[in-house]
Amino acid sequence: MSDPRRITLPQRWQRFWYLYRVHEQMPNVSSEQWDTLRKELVADTDEAAAHVGMRQALADLGPAKDLAAHYNDALDLRRGPLWARGIAALVITAAALVVIALAYQSGMSTALAQTQSAQEVTSDFLGVRLSATADGLAGAAGWPQFGIPTLAMIVFGRLWRMVPACRPKDDQR
Repeated sequence: MSDPRRITLPQRWQRFWYLYRVHEQMPNVSSEQWDTLRKELVADTDEAAAHVGMRQALADLGPAKDLAAHYNDALDLRRGPLWARGIAALVITAAALVVIALAYQSGMSTALAQTQSAQEVTSDFLGVRLSATADGLAGAAGWPQFGIPTLAMIVFGRLWRMVPACRPKDDQR
């Protein structure tokens, strides 16, 4: 038997990823509740791993999704929108669109500078009219700059869960 305090690095990774998957299925658990639950799971898993190994100890707990569903029921956690994921998706998508548009405009401006043209060139890019001269850039916002990030927020944040009829039932968690 090995000492539970002597868990190897690969075993720690196995435990970490298992607990990560459990936590991902519990988006409405508070930090305090998760810390308490995580400490309890780590202690129990390490003790079991000392006897049967980490892989078997995690297998005995069952799938991470099932364990999370059990704790969601026990803690009476309602599954609502995932606001943090939605906001992150919105910010990342909006930033990506801005970077792509700036790269496109920069390419237009560089091409004009190389041709030594003083003329202004306009182009439609992702539904937005962009203008470029050899000296500078100009652009306007259009529906893609607002619509695509908003759609990403709705999808990744699962905002339809705000509507009570769209929430998962107790047996579907």
